Parts: sequence; C-alpha cells; structure tokens
Amino acid sequence: MAGKVIVAGIEKIDKVFRELGSDALKVARKVMRAEQKEIKKKVQSTMPVGETKQAKKGVYVMSGKRSRVKISINTVIFDKSKTNFHTQFLEYGTKDQPAQGTIRKVWDENKDKMKDSIIINTWKDVLKLAKAKGK
Repeated sequence: MAGKVIVAGIEKIDKVFRELGSDALKVARKVMRAEQKEIKKKVQSTMPVGETKQAKKGVYVMSGKRSRVKISINTVIFDKSKTNFHTQFLEYGTKDQPAQGTIRKVWDENKDKMKDSIIINTWKDVLKLAKAKGK
C-alpha cells in the first residue's frame, strides 16, 4: 500500500523531539501504532467474511524499518501460516475474482482523521514526557 501520512514542517515539535531524543520517538511510535490498530480494526470489520472466516486473520500492523529520524508503521496483508491466502485474494483479486481493495478504501476514508489524531496525541504525550524530564 502506497498511502502515507507525513507530519513535517512543525518547528516547535521538531525542537522538542531533538531535545528529548529517542524517548520522543518512542512516544510517537506508540501513538502511531495505536492509530494503525484502529485502521486494522476498521479493515477487519469491513472485510467480507466467507464460510471459512479466514480473511480477517490476514491483516496485521507491522513496524517498518527504524531510523533516528523516521518512524514507519504499516497495516499490511500478510500470511504467517503460508496456508491462508483469502485476504490477499479479496484485496488484490484473482483472474476469476475482481479486487475488492478493502484496505485502500478504509485508508482513503480515514487518513485525514488519523493524521490529525497522530499530531494531537503525539504532541500531548511528548509534552507530558518533557514535563516529567523537566524540560
């Protein structure tokens, strides 16, 4: 999935993050993960359920590659068991079945709310952390 929420250009937040270092990134990662879990729940609630009820089990929230300046959390379709392909078939389709694009639909409907929530909750939690550290 190519959708992204990027929060940039906020000088005050950037300054606080630099002062607090990796602790601020931990707070931001926690908030972002919580938001992605909400996306996961919405995807699972809108995904069609067949007789096997296997499709919902193939949606996960995973952390992306970490760096000092970037956090990546993704909602993905993944098959841990190597036997449950229902989710991939529903999302991307097959030669006999059209793609249903559940993750894309949920993402498009919720990305702006998620971005606002990430900004508000990250800032709130980072300020709590700064107070606790006396900065």
